[in-house]
Amino acid sequence: MSSTKKWLIIAACFVAAGLLLAGIGKLLGGTSGLTYSIRDLKFSFDSSEEDYISDTVNIEDFEDLVLKTSIVDVTIHETNGAGYITYSVPEHLKPEISQGKKLTIDMKSSKHFSMFNFNFTDENSPRMDIYVPATGKIRDFDIESSTGDILVENVD
Repeated sequence: MSSTKKWLIIAACFVAAGLLLAGIGKLLGGTSGLTYSIRDLKFSFDSSEEDYISDTVNIEDFEDLVLKTSIVDVTIHETNGAGYITYSVPEHLKPEISQGKKLTIDMKSSKHFSMFNFNFTDENSPRMDIYVPATGKIRDFDIESSTGDILVENVD
């Protein structure tokens, strides 16, 4: 067997293995493919262009904050009025918010798997802003985050 035929067989095996792994990933809920969106200036290894949802949620006074997020940029601000949360995230990251003395915001999603997601513009980044009343005091802060910026601005 010639050297060229051996290399072609090896290349075909790698292609078959890649297709097999992509199929397994798709069955496990992942997305396969490489996309580039000129409109959004977005380069991503995620073939689904998921719609973003935006909302504002009023929150009660709280003493403890628990935040579980995967890829969301979070900014915590102080406000003179009542507390609230605004967010703009993909649908699969819609936060589950439970209130009381402990405010819990859970944005981790196991329904969607995307290993690589490169976003070169800040305007399309998933984000959340938490506005804490100036009269309230946060005793305890617990944050779990894989990637994304956590910024606390002017909060006593």
